[in-house]
Amino acid sequence: VSTQSTGNDGNVHVISKMGDNFALSKSAVFATYCRKFFFHGEGRTVLSYTDRWNKVKDMLQFLSPEDKEGLVTEICLSPDDRIPLDLRALISKDELQTFLTNFGQDMFEKYKSTFFQSYLICFKEPELLDIVLVAMLLDQHASKDVGVLLESRGMSGERLIDTCIQLLLSDRTIPDSLSNQEEVSHIFKAPLRDLFSCLMTSSPHSVTSQQYVIEQLKGVCNESNLRDGVLEETISALEDHLSNEDDTEMLVYFKTKPLVELYWPGQPLQPTSILTDKLFGDLRDAVSSIEQCSALWDILLLWAQLGLQNNWVVGILDAISKLPNVDDLPGAGPLIVSILQSPETKLSQDTILEVSQLFPAPLSYVVVLASQHTDLYYEMILDLTVLDLQNATLLSLILDRDLYVYLVSSELYPTLARALTEGRSLDYVRAAAGKLREAGCTLEAVSLLASFTKSNYSTFSAYLSLSNAFS
Repeated sequence: VSTQSTGNDGNVHVISKMGDNFALSKSAVFATYCRKFFFHGEGRTVLSYTDRWNKVKDMLQFLSPEDKEGLVTEICLSPDDRIPLDLRALISKDELQTFLTNFGQDMFEKYKSTFFQSYLICFKEPELLDIVLVAMLLDQHASKDVGVLLESRGMSGERLIDTCIQLLLSDRTIPDSLSNQEEVSHIFKAPLRDLFSCLMTSSPHSVTSQQYVIEQLKGVCNESNLRDGVLEETISALEDHLSNEDDTEMLVYFKTKPLVELYWPGQPLQPTSILTDKLFGDLRDAVSSIEQCSALWDILLLWAQLGLQNNWVVGILDAISKLPNVDDLPGAGPLIVSILQSPETKLSQDTILEVSQLFPAPLSYVVVLASQHTDLYYEMILDLTVLDLQNATLLSLILDRDLYVYLVSSELYPTLARALTEGRSLDYVRAAAGKLREAGCTLEAVSLLASFTKSNYSTFSAYLSLSNAFS
């Protein structure tokens, strides 16, 4: 029966009685008429949707439970935005009580312009209900009602955690039916660290235990072939809520795992492997590039949260020294500096001298100057050559340590003076000149300023002004 053939309410009863002759149920006939009347009206009389519903409601008694549910759902979830939301809410509350248990008037008033429509969608697609509840949980005002809704449906808060885990592991595609529901769809774009932090927050409205959340996140960290960024998001969520030493060791393991998998594929790794000489030795012995050395240092920095052993630091420096043509590797000098200037590195003076002997010049000098043992600097700089200064890392260390003031009489000074002025700011040059003057090298200080002003100032008066300010 088409919507055109059901006629009007004057003959719908007649047609319904004839239905049996055409294998049509009375319910099907009334459902078709109600659908036509509500969505399209009747004749030339213009009725509001509320008036249309009042008439349709009187006919619901003739519909089977299935036809009634189908009609009410279609009205409540209609894409026709002319149907008032208040009317949809009224219909759903009157006719869909089994679904909307405990979504009472107070909740409707609070959420009628936000979560209510999304909640209605879940009547047709129950699998989306958890997503809507998670979105409510993330809302500062709605979170306190999530427990009520969970309880009313006999659901545990743990299933929301499982939903969040699935979001984490999925490609986070927004379901079509929720794509226009901004209050819900945003969780597919939100940082999952915020999401899990909210779920783990201890509060009177907490829907699950923090320990359950932590265990589920640990499970994600143990997964293989995770989508890009998933492990980092999961670790960051865990990081805020782990406190004891066992938890810290587990976190260090999870952070170590992707580095080992990326730079040492095939290397066996277990939680008990971290912080052991065995694992460090296996990784160090397999090093064949400066990139692996850098990754090994990143691993040691992770381990440093629980204690960094000096033999590991020496071991990584030894591995760097054994790389082919190490003195020509652009990243070798900066990595050595990064290791030796780390607050976690505490090597003795004798150890620094031993390590420096592992490297050819000028990297041997870099080792000494990158250390905190200033007594070693002054003897070492006497051995420097102009060729050594071609190493940018070494040159930078000499300038940063203000060692140029001890080299004004050497063949190195012209190179150092150029490095102190070329591409520098006025404040930098003034500070360097001040250090020279304090060391009794007034002529060199003025000469440094003169060299800078010659390149950067066009008038002699500017130079005089600079000199006067300096003096």
